[in-house]
Amino acid sequence: MGTLRLLLALAVVISHTAPIAGFPLISGGLAVKVFFIVSGFYMALILSEKYQTRPHGLWLFFSNRFLRIFPIFWLVLFLEILLGLIAPQFATNPSAASLHQSLLHTSGPTVVATLALSELTLFGSEWFSLLAWLPEQGLQWHTSTNPADALRGWQLTLMPHTWTLGCEIAFYLAAPWLNRLRSLWLILILVANIALIISLPRLIDPRLAEAAIDYSAPLQFGFFIAGMLAWRSCQSWPKAFHARSGLLLIGLLITFLFGFNVFSQITSSGALLGLFTSAAVAIPALFLTSRHLHWDRLIGDLSYPIYLCHPLVIRFLHECGPSLFPDRDWTQSSAFTISTILLSCALAWLLSQAVDRPLNRLRQRRVSPTGHAP
Repeated sequence: MGTLRLLLALAVVISHTAPIAGFPLISGGLAVKVFFIVSGFYMALILSEKYQTRPHGLWLFFSNRFLRIFPIFWLVLFLEILLGLIAPQFATNPSAASLHQSLLHTSGPTVVATLALSELTLFGSEWFSLLAWLPEQGLQWHTSTNPADALRGWQLTLMPHTWTLGCEIAFYLAAPWLNRLRSLWLILILVANIALIISLPRLIDPRLAEAAIDYSAPLQFGFFIAGMLAWRSCQSWPKAFHARSGLLLIGLLITFLFGFNVFSQITSSGALLGLFTSAAVAIPALFLTSRHLHWDRLIGDLSYPIYLCHPLVIRFLHECGPSLFPDRDWTQSSAFTISTILLSCALAWLLSQAVDRPLNRLRQRRVSPTGHAP
């Protein structure tokens, strides 16, 4: 499923830059939700096949997830901090340092320390998207009563896009327990999650409800659980699986990935349901089709470092663009987006070679019965 993961990462890059003519991929926000389904599928897979029946399997699972997420994240975070100190115009959030000083004045050192700890550990990083910062009042919930110019909480962070990693970590902590539940219980949790999402705007402030639905980890669990259920359905696929039906499901997912905007003009709720349902039912077919493709796994491994580093590339091109293209705003052009994608892929490849691939071999050795990476 590496190609799908790469497409989802590129959807986020395109959402943060400009559309590419003739390439109508889904928005970055929707791509993140689909990736949560993929993540739920993978976690159910590795827990069931590698960790759950092994001695110290829980420790191996958590420590291997740590090795997957944090070393490369900390490297990019260190680069962000370094750029913020010596060349803030190239950092993802150039105003972060001055905002932190103002936050220290209005909210005190405890809040600033909590923000710093969250950025370093990723725990709870998604919750800052539910907050707003008012210079005279400090951090408040992001509600309709806040003035229009109030800063969102995520604007205080060095790497705002890493809220998704906070959701991932929350799911990792719950995944071993969830994977032991019967499918009926998972379905009930999924239904309850959907019901809460539908009813939340009627229960709390609509603006806060919208932020919670988009960003809070508990309300993203439905996507992860959909992926876990997709894995369980995959167990019966090898006997009943036919190449033609699998390709039809994959084709359905591709149709929604590239045709979502067309479908949403007809019915937005139907388009959302179609996208997420097609992802859940097509992922098992995609997994069975691509699991032995080495090239597919290699390009999929670039998705995480692309996601982490692309804002740095965007800032770099933003700063260099005026001197290269003084007569036009090239940041709104397809050329800017394509340049961002190419440079992000190049930087992601370097990060993958230097950090991710060696650590991946270590992770594989730790779970291999022979002690060697496959």
